Amino acid sequence: MREARRELRKGLSGLRGVWIEDKGPILAVHARGVTAGTLRQAGDAVQQVMERFEPGLRVLPGSRVWEVMPRELQGKGATVRALLRELPAAALPIYLGDDTTDESAFVVLPQGITVCVGERQSTEAKFDLRSPQEVRTFLKKLERELREVGRRRKPREPEGARPQEPRNLDK
Repeated sequence: MREARRELRKGLSGLRGVWIEDKGPILAVHARGVTAGTLRQAGDAVQQVMERFEPGLRVLPGSRVWEVMPRELQGKGATVRALLRELPAAALPIYLGDDTTDESAFVVLPQGITVCVGERQSTEAKFDLRSPQEVRTFLKKLERELREVGRRRKPREPEGARPQEPRNLDK
C-alpha cells in the first residue's frame, strides 16, 4: 500500500481539489467539487496506478471517490459484519452513508437503521436524508430522544445487590 500511495500522489499531483485520505488499510482518493475534466483525469490516474498493482489491490469506485484496498479486504459490509460480532446481540446498529461504497454495509444490516445521504437512484438503505444538514438535524433529534429515554429509565439494581433497609433519620 505504501508504494501505491506514493504512486497515486505522483499521478494525482497538480490536480486541484483531488486529495488522498489514508484510512489505515484503505486509501480514498477524493475528487469532490472538481470540474468534469479534473474528475476524468483523477479517474484515469487511479486506473493507471492500479494496473501496476493488480491483482494485489482493487478499487471500489464511488461518487467522486475511489477506495483503494488490498484485494483480501471485502469492503464496508464485511467490516460492519465484523464490528457487529463485537457488540451485544440486542444492539441497534445505525449506519449512514453517502456513497455507493456504503451499499454493502446497508445490505448486512437488515435489522438496523440504514440511511442513504444524498440522492441516489436505488439503494439498499431503509431511509434517506437529502443532505449533511439533514443528517445533523437527525442526529440532534436522536440525541435528544436518547437523553429523554435515559432520564425516564430507573437505574437498575446491580445483580445480586440486596435492597437496603430504610433508615430512620429521626434518631
